[in-house]
Amino acid sequence: MKRLLWFAAVAAVCVSCGGKKSGYVIDGKIAEGRTDLEGKYVYLIPYGSDGAATDSALIEKNTFKLQGEPTADGLYALYLKDEGDEMMSRVGEAPFSAVFVLQNGEMQAVLDSFSYVTGTPENNAFKDIRSVLVDAQKNYMNLVSNVKEGELEAVKAKAKQLEDEMMAKVKAYIEANPNKLTTAKLLTDFQFGLDEKTQEAALAKADSAFMKFPGIKEIAEHLQAMKKVAVGQKFSDFEMVDLKGDTHKLSDYVGKGNVTLVDFWASWCGPCMQEVPNLKKTYETYHKKGFEIVGISLDSEKGAWEAAVKDKQMNWIHLSDLRGWQSAGGALYGVRSIPNTFLVDKDGTIVGHNLFGEELNKKLDELLAEK
Repeated sequence: MKRLLWFAAVAAVCVSCGGKKSGYVIDGKIAEGRTDLEGKYVYLIPYGSDGAATDSALIEKNTFKLQGEPTADGLYALYLKDEGDEMMSRVGEAPFSAVFVLQNGEMQAVLDSFSYVTGTPENNAFKDIRSVLVDAQKNYMNLVSNVKEGELEAVKAKAKQLEDEMMAKVKAYIEANPNKLTTAKLLTDFQFGLDEKTQEAALAKADSAFMKFPGIKEIAEHLQAMKKVAVGQKFSDFEMVDLKGDTHKLSDYVGKGNVTLVDFWASWCGPCMQEVPNLKKTYETYHKKGFEIVGISLDSEKGAWEAAVKDKQMNWIHLSDLRGWQSAGGALYGVRSIPNTFLVDKDGTIVGHNLFGEELNKKLDELLAEK
């Protein structure tokens, strides 16, 4: 009897090892009550591709099924099309669109206001982190959209706390799942909120598939640019015109014995305009002591640039190439959000990045102290 049981166990092991079916099976369901989606198709497409779908399935009774043979594990998206053959939503964004890792095995998909695919360890983990982030974003939006009079500062503090908590969760996932394609997705989605150290650590472990993920190359190039203008480096020079149309180099003003703030801004940037009163106070306090500001506008229309300078009485040096986000100076300094500032000492060495308000004033007190 024992011998028969032993043979049965061996047979089971052999079946599991040699008889394992290859390919993927995705059993999906659509949001309940969406009878208008009956008869439409769910499409499978490589994430980041603008090519044709690799597979499709008819929606019948709010369910669908996809199965096939993936050439290799990769990030894919499920999405719907309307009758005009247009996407009902951008690929990878809710509703009715889910990004996931296509792998051999059985998976389950839900296409709803929050869409996801589960069934493999990586997809399960990705669904969990996305669920947490969606809830955090909802809480954030509810908070900032219901601000009562007199509660602005408290709401700002709470919003900042929610933001920090959300980014901490993203960072934890990235660190716990090195070299995963879902990590690459989160890295590109939240690159503006992640510190450079976290991004560099993720790229240091990246293989070729990770590096080919849409947007990763741009992150790597940005990090490389930021190293050249990091605190402790000499400032990088570039050339632009002033409001009169005369051409100047940044070196005409920086490294000439003054402490200089290179301020990247734009007239259409709300936070930039909110910061102007603080800059004006700082300029009035420290200009005679050897402080200068060189504003680099990311405007694309001269009229808007000129009007903002005049209306806000920003009485310092202003330069621009009127190329907006394609600004040559912005690219050189890795600027992807504004306001964005670099503080340069008398010798042309960068000594501060994104210092504002009292933090900037404190640094200027240190740099301009009489010796």
